[in-house]
Amino acid sequence: DVSAKFLRPVIYDQLITVKAIIKDYLNDERIEFHHEVYSAEKQLLATGRVALVFLEANSMKKVAMPFVLKKKIQKYFKPETS
Repeated sequence: DVSAKFLRPVIYDQLITVKAIIKDYLNDERIEFHHEVYSAEKQLLATGRVALVFLEANSMKKVAMPFVLKKKIQKYFKPETS
């Protein structure tokens, strides 16, 4: 799942900064990134979102996020409370 919103044009050879934020990992099979693109003058040029699903390469079936990745990003999210 991908979406993008272009707010201002970017000119060839213009310096930009792309900020990628993991907003949430929705479950063990999916992760969502939000993106912001800024000019050198800190003006917001574009925003976007991409949701990725983890798949087993041969079967193309959904699988859990690799443990190494989950361990690295968990510290940035609050634990769920019941």
